[in-house]
Amino acid sequence: KTFFEVISAALDAVDVFGFGLGRRATSLRQTVMYKFELQARFTSSDLLRQHSSLDVTAIAKKYCEVASRKCGEMNKKHEYSVSHAFEEAKLAAARIVHFWDKPSAHTGKPDGKLDAAELKLAESATDGKLSLASLDPGSASSVFSLSTAWNLFLAALVLFFALSIVEQLAKAEQAERDNAELDALAAQRDKQRKVE
Repeated sequence: KTFFEVISAALDAVDVFGFGLGRRATSLRQTVMYKFELQARFTSSDLLRQHSSLDVTAIAKKYCEVASRKCGEMNKKHEYSVSHAFEEAKLAAARIVHFWDKPSAHTGKPDGKLDAAELKLAESATDGKLSLASLDPGSASSVFSLSTAWNLFLAALVLFFALSIVEQLAKAEQAERDNAELDALAAQRDKQRKVE
């Protein structure tokens, strides 16, 4: 058994109220793994392969080709076994095409496909690559996402670290001032004793 299967089984064993903790943990893990798999980096030509451009369906299929196989397997009718996942992928692909598709020089209108020049615009200036996740401008309705949660976690961690440093510096400064005050009081006391 893999480590996560052991964790899932342990969650099921302690789930006395029937919340389905193991199932929920497995589902959450699959979602997180899928999001990480969408971060795989490649060039525009790698994404296009032998095609000159990609339409919404082709991009949706790229989403479904990631290692976790979120859409399931394709049957003989060229349909995915998890149809709702493919519909979600098509929605993301539609956002991508709508965002990145530029008007054609011939018609002055977007053609509903992304070609190499349009994909080049999405490539990172750092490494000249892109990912499926970086192509998606995001859903307007989803304010909270895994990336937002991760960014909030990192910001909280940095803030905690900074506050800890400030607190430690303040304690050290206060201890130094207290010692100086005690030394001054001791010196004053010794001076008074000599006078008596």
